[in-house]
Amino acid sequence: MKKNSVLGTVVAVFLIVLVLASSVAPALAETIIISHQNAQGQAVVDIAGHPRMRLSVSHFDWDQSIGARDVIQIWVWHTLANKWLPVEYFTDNSQAVGYYQKFTVPYPTIIAEVDKCDIQVGRIGKTVFAYWTIPLVVPEEKWGPTGALVTPAFTIPAGGLAFKGYGDVQTSIVTQSDPIYPYWTQTIDSTGYCAHATLICPKWHYWGPIGESTGPDATSIRTDALVTTTFSS
Repeated sequence: MKKNSVLGTVVAVFLIVLVLASSVAPALAETIIISHQNAQGQAVVDIAGHPRMRLSVSHFDWDQSIGARDVIQIWVWHTLANKWLPVEYFTDNSQAVGYYQKFTVPYPTIIAEVDKCDIQVGRIGKTVFAYWTIPLVVPEEKWGPTGALVTPAFTIPAGGLAFKGYGDVQTSIVTQSDPIYPYWTQTIDSTGYCAHATLICPKWHYWGPIGESTGPDATSIRTDALVTTTFSS
């Protein structure tokens, strides 16, 4: 009788451990990264003779695990896919390379590390500015399971962007993820403005306005954003 009682106790303890382990395991599998973005601007660049692209420039003044960084992200519009494809990210923080790779797997997106003097992003009031002293080289990439969707190779010569915010302040909380790679979610709690953008690119002989004024790709800036990213295995 005593033997059965001891055996029952052992089985009960074993079951309790299993239940606790199953409840703790998901939490242990999650990685949460919180960043503060205090400058960001995005605009569509649609200039004859060049691919239609979307540029996003960002400065993060702190991050709990990666540190401060500047980032320039380039998307190309693919007519057959009917969406923007993220072809390359440039960042001046080596620790951020692995972070952005988690967002882009299994895409062929390139994450390029550059020197801090190569790209600079900042903000003064409602004006966000960015410049790059090196050519931003984007190679040809093949997308999709069979590589049938191809984005062209191109280079954005050294140049700069200036965003001027206007109008009333806009606040939003947006949660996003990727259906192709559903292991991350990101919530951005932000403050910003509509904006006008100017591109300066001497080798393209271009100094003038870019961007769209309405729709999902309208030119905009963020002046304050708390970015919470959750990765789960």
